[in-house]
Amino acid sequence: METKLLNGIRVPLSDAEIAEKTARESEWQAGEAERAKQRAIKEINAVFEAEIAAIKAGYTEDEIKSWDQQLTEAKAYQTNQLAQTPLIDAIVSERGGTKDELVLRIATNAAAYAQIFGEALGRKQKAIIELG
Repeated sequence: METKLLNGIRVPLSDAEIAEKTARESEWQAGEAERAKQRAIKEINAVFEAEIAAIKAGYTEDEIKSWDQQLTEAKAYQTNQLAQTPLIDAIVSERGGTKDELVLRIATNAAAYAQIFGEALGRKQKAIIELG
């Protein structure tokens, strides 16, 4: 039996007081569970971000921002060698080599990145799903 101190005397809690106390405890436990879940999600996201950062290591932010355009131009060139590819043309002009070599390198790197990124994203999503 739960009690409370009233004017220096221990008295039993009323049914309403017990119900209120139980509700507060349940609410606190639910909040604690949600906070624990949010901490776990934060850790899962940190692991994911670290994996992706490792893939991008060695590339500048601006170079990474150009990947979509590089891939778009590479695909266009692979479909039609007369396609306009100003970014790829400029890269080849400055670095040397052939356009065909660079297009193949871009396509190969994009496929490898998609595979690695997809695996990391899948692990992240699975871990979050398993949290419930």
